[in-house]
Amino acid sequence: MLEWKVKPGSRKVTGAPLRERPAIRAVYVTENATQAIVQEWDATKRSSGWVPDKDFASVLAKRPEKLDPVGPTDQQLFQRLLANLYDLGRCS
Repeated sequence: MLEWKVKPGSRKVTGAPLRERPAIRAVYVTENATQAIVQEWDATKRSSGWVPDKDFASVLAKRPEKLDPVGPTDQQLFQRLLANLYDLGRCS
């Protein structure tokens, strides 16, 4: 992921990237989607796609006070994404 400034409306890239290096950013969300944390790793492009330069964690363990609260709109989004990704509808 490289972050760029874009012109509103046209969505055309303006100027140089806002980061020096490409990165992979992951959002880790609690099961009830009320808390989350964002973690970022520098990334390198390989034939298989972008890969993190360091150890990437698919599961992250953090104390609850280290997490950020998630607003109601994003809670609904995260719950939908998690349900679709993990087929949670079939678990009930």
